[in-house]
Amino acid sequence: MFMLIKVKQSLATNLNNHLSTFACSAFALLVASIVLFGWIFNIPVLVQIQPSWTPMVINTAICCWLSAFALVFSCLSKAKTVLKVQQFIGIVVLLIAGLVLLESLFNLNFNIDLPDLHRRLQLENTTPGRMALNTILALMMFATGLLVNSFNATNSIRGIKIVRLFAFAVVIVGSLGVIGYGLKLENLYNWGGILRMSLPTAVCVTLLGLALFDLPSSADEASAKADDVDIRKIYFNSALVISLISITAAAAAFSILQHRTEALIADQLLRVTKDRMFFFNSILGARSERVLVAAKDTGIAPLLTVLNKHPDNLSAQFGLRNLSQDLSQHGFLAIVYEDLNGRRWPGLAELSQKKYFSVPFKGNYAGVLLWEHGYGLLSRVPVFDKASAVVGYMIVQQELSVFNRFNQPTLDNNSTSDMLICSAAGEKVHCFPSILEKNRFY
Repeated sequence: MFMLIKVKQSLATNLNNHLSTFACSAFALLVASIVLFGWIFNIPVLVQIQPSWTPMVINTAICCWLSAFALVFSCLSKAKTVLKVQQFIGIVVLLIAGLVLLESLFNLNFNIDLPDLHRRLQLENTTPGRMALNTILALMMFATGLLVNSFNATNSIRGIKIVRLFAFAVVIVGSLGVIGYGLKLENLYNWGGILRMSLPTAVCVTLLGLALFDLPSSADEASAKADDVDIRKIYFNSALVISLISITAAAAAFSILQHRTEALIADQLLRVTKDRMFFFNSILGARSERVLVAAKDTGIAPLLTVLNKHPDNLSAQFGLRNLSQDLSQHGFLAIVYEDLNGRRWPGLAELSQKKYFSVPFKGNYAGVLLWEHGYGLLSRVPVFDKASAVVGYMIVQQELSVFNRFNQPTLDNNSTSDMLICSAAGEKVHCFPSILEKNRFY
């Protein structure tokens, strides 16, 4: 009975000395267990949470589970057994992460990624199941720190420093991932390539680093050099807390700055877009109005009236051509006249028969915006006689070279930004060519 009470007291004392280690590692163990459960029983929501999120691969889940178990076990068992478990798990995690690192660096395949299992959730990856580079480094640093702790039986100050140095590095890598997801900065959790550290992985890595940081503060350490070790423990814990506070404060400040910057950029882009829309509509309106004014020429209606009755009247046809020659100075590329029966007579050149792309538009003015080696406008307006009766139609094609200069600022600034002119087509849009898509209509 006395021995049982003593064991319980020893366990309680050990757990009290490692309270932060136990809390962090227990939570990491829970997260890894949930992910493993999701992989084993094919429950994607436990692995991925959101369909668009990066899943924690099964090798990462196994390494995180083993690492968290080693730390939890360190808080609940005797020293000799703890050291053996730490050594075994440290070697296993280091081996798994090391093999994956070799695969990534030298394009090898040791068949440890289980690609068939991961392919349904990682369709975009050429190597499904492969750990991200930052995940590999974090797990290798953790495993190394765990091994150093297990071989540091004398609790030397130098060994403790090394363990906490690795732990701090692990916390930094994990924290960058968590902050990256929080601030939507992919560069913080994606270190090149398509492989990214998942959010559950970032959380687990951060918790494992925090747990490992406090692990060397054992009762044996206190009995060896109580005062000196306590002072150093306070120093390291304070440094860790200050570092975390600094990272959090910097992240918060960056988040505020990011949102403010995004708001300013969005406001600026909205103003530029509105200005360009006004310019776009003004040009279309001015060019359409130009056709309406041309159609009011008093000489056109009588000639179309004659052609409605006598379509073979050559004098009327020549008359339309002469009037059209005078209109060419207004920038018209082609003019065609149409009577009430649909018959057409050329006035100036010919309308383009090969339009690469055309979109009708409506509003205050109606017409067709087309593309033929540049923007163009095709307008069809009625011609009225003195009694305000429609006697025919005037069809005019104009060049809108001014629209071609919409992207000139993009070219001048050597930017990859672009501006598209699109038209609604049901649930889709049809867009004209642009700087980035010069020969593509979509």
